[in-house]
Amino acid sequence: MSSDDGGYAHVIAHGVQSFWNEYLIKVNCYRRRNLALSKSNAWFSVMAFGPEHRMQHRLRALRWLVATLCNSLYLLFAPGVEAGRSIALITHPRQLKHLDPEQQAFRVGLHNFRFFQYPHLLSVLTLREMGTGFWRARRDYGEFMRSCRRECEKRGVDWAVFRRLCNLGYLRFAGYVLSYLALKHLGEVEVATTVQLEACSSFLSTYRAAGLALKLVGHQHGLFELPPHPYQYEPIGFDTYYLRYTESETWFLKTMLSNRDCVIRHRAQASTIDWQTVDREGFNKVLAYAAQDTLPNDIANMDALLSYAEATNALLLLYLHPNFPDFPVQRWAGSHNFRVSPQERHMNIDLLVTRYSSLAMDYRTGLGTRVLFAPGTDSLCIFEDPDVAVCRNIDDLTSALTALLDL
Repeated sequence: MSSDDGGYAHVIAHGVQSFWNEYLIKVNCYRRRNLALSKSNAWFSVMAFGPEHRMQHRLRALRWLVATLCNSLYLLFAPGVEAGRSIALITHPRQLKHLDPEQQAFRVGLHNFRFFQYPHLLSVLTLREMGTGFWRARRDYGEFMRSCRRECEKRGVDWAVFRRLCNLGYLRFAGYVLSYLALKHLGEVEVATTVQLEACSSFLSTYRAAGLALKLVGHQHGLFELPPHPYQYEPIGFDTYYLRYTESETWFLKTMLSNRDCVIRHRAQASTIDWQTVDREGFNKVLAYAAQDTLPNDIANMDALLSYAEATNALLLLYLHPNFPDFPVQRWAGSHNFRVSPQERHMNIDLLVTRYSSLAMDYRTGLGTRVLFAPGTDSLCIFEDPDVAVCRNIDDLTSALTALLDL
């Protein structure tokens, strides 16, 4: 490691801090399933499949490795790109709707071998700089891993589990180093992101603490999940942050900001949903359930909601999450009071129920529709707002529904 690059030394020494928030949201995936977390069942793709599907995780790991190698070769030979003074970093094009359309968008993640209409952040580096980055990562990989192990032991966290959940190996470390070198290459630049707790957002805070001249701009795109007890998130050093939901503000200011001079702006963003009108078909009320990831809580909520709908002549709509289309809809398909809606969302429902979907906020703030969170053990920052209706006990769901629908 070069002695004149103290910033790079800081990056190497703060690996756990950079991956910590990503680690915590993955720990939540195990806790909501009441599964003990161990090295044998720690999968970095747990948020995509849940911890039970070992073969899918193995296939995802292979796919990740192939994509990373292909992207690395592609970037070594792809034409370089000039960046302006204001850029946006994305992991998926759907994030662009939350960002300033005037900003130059770059995809991030060494494994991100998709969305070629957007240049990769590493494409700002020359071939020589990129080769130097891979060499430095290879040289300093052992020191980085030892530093991470020491920090995990200090925090009382199983290093083997942390490493597997965050997929910490040479290639992930190389992406971390190369991203630092790319942003250092750009000099003074404004960097915007809508990523909230994933590592690519925490990286930016680490890089700035390492001395890079970054002006960090964050855009809230969804609801913040609370960290698993007793841990806390690593705060992010945003200079400007656009809050989408005012209900998040108190928690966000107290918990997620390391820069106390951050300018908070409230973004009045119109919903991008193409609202439809549902035929009420003579039903007294129309309820909708915004599903998540087919956990037992989702199934129990649907069972209770359909029982209520059948008893009160109400229609129950099931809104499927785009990442989890394989919801067991056949379980309720025989009921006259049930309809499934894979994509359509309706403006004339009486109540939306969900565990923690941010769709609830489109209804609550955009349409003024009543919303009930039935989260089980899940926790969101807005649950601390007394005006947000939350029902944690499935046995109390019927009374909570009656109270909201009779208003």
